Amino acid sequence: MNDFKTLFLTLVIVAPSLLVATIEIPFGKENALKNKAFTGAKSDRQATVRLWRDKRNLNVALWAEHPSMENREAHATEHDEPVHRDDCLEVFIDAAGRKKAYYQVVANVNGAIFDLRKDDLGRVYRNWDSGAIAKGRYGKEDYEISISIPLSSLNLGENPSHEIGLAVGSYVRHNLDACSAWGEYHKPASWQRFILPGEYPVVLKSFRNSGGSGTQPFEVTLQNISDQPIELTGLFNGQPIERIKLAIGETVASKFSATHPADEPTANILILNDDEHEVLRVTRIFTPVQLLQAMPASPLRYTHDSLRIHGRVNEPPDAPLEILVHTDSGKTIAYSSIPEQVFAITLPPQPAKQIECRYKSEIVSFDVETIRSPWEE
Repeated sequence: MNDFKTLFLTLVIVAPSLLVATIEIPFGKENALKNKAFTGAKSDRQATVRLWRDKRNLNVALWAEHPSMENREAHATEHDEPVHRDDCLEVFIDAAGRKKAYYQVVANVNGAIFDLRKDDLGRVYRNWDSGAIAKGRYGKEDYEISISIPLSSLNLGENPSHEIGLAVGSYVRHNLDACSAWGEYHKPASWQRFILPGEYPVVLKSFRNSGGSGTQPFEVTLQNISDQPIELTGLFNGQPIERIKLAIGETVASKFSATHPADEPTANILILNDDEHEVLRVTRIFTPVQLLQAMPASPLRYTHDSLRIHGRVNEPPDAPLEILVHTDSGKTIAYSSIPEQVFAITLPPQPAKQIECRYKSEIVSFDVETIRSPWEE
């Protein structure tokens, strides 16, 4: 195995375009594969990448020369900001092994991460989050970035052959200098093939995460692809979940709920284990928006005026909008309907002191003042 590894690394360094061999990604940092054969750079700057795995993560570490340190750029500090516009490390992973769909994970020296998934048809899904962790630093004439990507976030159950494609990029923003190792940017057919071992008996078929605030659903659809029944344990946002049992070949939709305030960055994280081995991780990092916005057409109305309310539901509506009209006498009149995403509702004239609008777990209320018209007797 050591002789083969030496031969492989020699091929990587001498003739990356001729690579056809497949090698197993080694276990342990001390056994990391090292590649200095970056191509495509606008200058003669040097770069080196190291690749290894551990029990939970796929690890990539980059060292790269920077041609103009006075023009270094590392502006992004938060998740899914435009990290790819900074000096950065880019990792491309064809986890399904089909040379079409892939994951892209980008990190800068601040540890900020931008990630996405592209399917077989080239459609981009920015709602996929890797759950990766990164760190980095600038040196005197170089920069270093390392990233750890949870193996369980790559839906590796889709790929029983365990053969993946992978390429790594180094980017310097100042002179738009992009170079890559083990293949070309965004071209999975060109990427080096690796074996990534592991047992992943379950596949993520789909997931749904509401972007709204308040208490909202989080739903995953799972399929058992193993040759025996499985029983999954795990955590949702740090709390134990009920066991998920799947027969051979069975597909099950599991629902959870989470409560988050509006406009505060947060995450929903589902971790599933089979016999204490993490087999699937679904992460959604987002900033919840207020689902319901509503207001009266006017806070003042005459006695015989209709009640007019307009607003917006910040998602495709899939639940009733309830309107409660509270009167001076303490009586409450209720109305309910499935609204349009942008709505304008007119209710019959009636005495009203306060109006309460409810959509799912969100409530918007406002006072209404009734005034007498000078033409009323």
